[in-house]
Amino acid sequence: MARAIALSFRNQFAEAMALLEPVEAHAHANDYWYVLGRARSNQAYLYTYQSRFIEALDRYDAAIEAFARMGDAENVANAHTRKIGILRTLGDPEQAWTESFLASRDQARFVEAPSRHEFLGETAEAATALDCPKIALLYQTAAVQLFQDRLAETPSTDSDRIVALHRNLGIALRGMAAVHIRLNDYRQADRDLSEAFRFISEGTAKDDQGVRQALLARIKGVEGDAALGEERFGQAVTAFTDAFRLASETPFRTFRAELLMGRAEAFRHENRRADSERDLRAAIAELRAEEDGLLDRRRRGSSEEFWSAYFSRSQETYQRLIRLLADDNRKQEAFTFAEQARAYEPLHLVLQLDTLTTQAFRRWTHDGRSLALEEIQSSLPADTFLLEYSVLDDRTYVWIVSRRTFEMLTLPVHKKAIESWNDKLRADAREQNIDGFETTLCDVHHALVSGPLEVLASIPHTADARLVFSPDGPMHGLPFAALRSDGDSPYLIENHRLSIAASGTLYIYSILRDRELAVDGRRSAILIGDPAFVPSNATRGLDRLPRGRSEVRRIAPLYAPAVQVLVDKDATAPRFFDLAPDAAIVHVAAHAVARPEMPFRSLMLLAPSHDHLSTIDAQELLTRFRTGHTRLVVLSACSSTGGVPIGPEGLAPLVRPFITAGVPAVVGSLWDVGDAPSEELLVAFHQYYRDGLDADDALRLAQIQIRKHDDAGFHWVFAWAPYQIVGQASSPFRPNHTGEN
Repeated sequence: MARAIALSFRNQFAEAMALLEPVEAHAHANDYWYVLGRARSNQAYLYTYQSRFIEALDRYDAAIEAFARMGDAENVANAHTRKIGILRTLGDPEQAWTESFLASRDQARFVEAPSRHEFLGETAEAATALDCPKIALLYQTAAVQLFQDRLAETPSTDSDRIVALHRNLGIALRGMAAVHIRLNDYRQADRDLSEAFRFISEGTAKDDQGVRQALLARIKGVEGDAALGEERFGQAVTAFTDAFRLASETPFRTFRAELLMGRAEAFRHENRRADSERDLRAAIAELRAEEDGLLDRRRRGSSEEFWSAYFSRSQETYQRLIRLLADDNRKQEAFTFAEQARAYEPLHLVLQLDTLTTQAFRRWTHDGRSLALEEIQSSLPADTFLLEYSVLDDRTYVWIVSRRTFEMLTLPVHKKAIESWNDKLRADAREQNIDGFETTLCDVHHALVSGPLEVLASIPHTADARLVFSPDGPMHGLPFAALRSDGDSPYLIENHRLSIAASGTLYIYSILRDRELAVDGRRSAILIGDPAFVPSNATRGLDRLPRGRSEVRRIAPLYAPAVQVLVDKDATAPRFFDLAPDAAIVHVAAHAVARPEMPFRSLMLLAPSHDHLSTIDAQELLTRFRTGHTRLVVLSACSSTGGVPIGPEGLAPLVRPFITAGVPAVVGSLWDVGDAPSEELLVAFHQYYRDGLDADDALRLAQIQIRKHDDAGFHWVFAWAPYQIVGQASSPFRPNHTGEN
């Protein structure tokens, strides 16, 4: 194993891994738990240096299992500690803090000072990532004190130990400086950095040159942060340049991207826009290369807990470049990066499908990330306008795209305002505060929609155009159907067909996939209602859904005879997975449970069978729902299309598995709706869809119809506004149907 680690220092990772594989196999076969744990830890270390973070986490978990078998608490804690930095890199500071807590249970058992230091330093960085710099300072101070004490105890004749302690003290002081910068104490940060540089220089003289360069790169990076914070922009450029040069030979792409972002910001303040743009593009290239490496090894449905945070972490880089390009009125380039920022991960899943549409799409997409603007425009139906948003801290951009139109507007509305509106709408919906709800709808309309509508009004023949919203960030969850300019004006849904798209690229995919499915002419339906789910802690407070049973019974005649109804104990997960992909239309009237803290564990409740419990979570849906003939899924379940968006594209947990399985469209609700109005609305929707209307038009007419219902309670905006459609699905019952729009 020592030889394997030596090879890793020379970047000979394949050779090092080849040496460890037989060691692990032999140790596993003979129950040599310590050797097995060390082999797996070293494998994890090698994976980390190759930016293969998911595999590294898996190997550390396997190492923890081996060490735990022999009661080696110290090495268990060591493995938990090393997971902290990986999780921070993946953009998951909460889970990183959890690993810190797990390591802390046995941190008193650390024998070696470097192990204790690694725990303290990683925990400090985890606290900083959670925006708790004062807590981070406590841990970092303890790390510095640890090595100062060890130095005081070490005889001056023990030169090797002193060199090692100097190196570790320098690393601790670099971490201390980073925390002081977060606390705006730049004077102390400068003192820390000066001392860190001295100790690193003294402590790495006999070490490998690559280690020395990596450590000095970290110090220079913190120097750049300090100079940037104190508005010493020229010095910041110099520090980041030195750091990037030193880091150029390291394998850590995220670190290099951070250095490039810092230098780009310094260049921006010096009004060196071309240099800033160059660095932002280079930072995105670093992040893309790392992302590609991870996704190339992914298995569908695996490691779902990481993808959302991982792809969200790069949004600031894209937003800075989008702002720069937009300020230069390079609106097409800005749109291209907005597209690439929001849909890469689900598009990657879509591009793995074995369909004719996917085969064509692989040739069209730009680097597998998005379609070019010209391809989006040429593929949009003639009456369709895409409104794609990018929400920044101080402004919002919106691109208005159609076959013949391309405009970009800058809206004076910032991220926190939209977050506030979204929170208020949800609170008012829960409390049935109609006046407050309607007031906020008007505010949202004025800020986000009135400008694009003015552009549309200047274009002939757009009065009833289809609007496809591609929201960003806090916009996910807004009920676009119910927006209007004032209390006496018509709602947006009364004048336009509306749908939601994760991106322009994925919307075009839904159109083309819908046309592909139209060729086979399949009209069958699977209707699931009122499953006999098993009560559990996750389902506490949830009752059976007799209205769900009534709902599917009323819808069934519309699709007879090619319809299958599964209710009560027949509505099991295995039958759903077996039958749904072969049906053109899938309707599920069941409970859904959103889990904001673990979106991939959001649930849909079905009936149990002999080989399956009654719950299907989002991860199982993604793994098991196969690509087939389904062109429309209707989720008659609470908060099925809102509440917990996944990643920068904002697809809700229970929607994402269907979209990435090639289903062109999913209908669902943004919040809980009463059973009675939900039933009436969705029965009306299916009637319109059966009559040959596209899904977005069918939903629009059903929403308008429910507002005219005999029961006055159905008129309230809460009863119909939350329903929305993601994607596009034409009706297979349209005469001479080909899927063309």
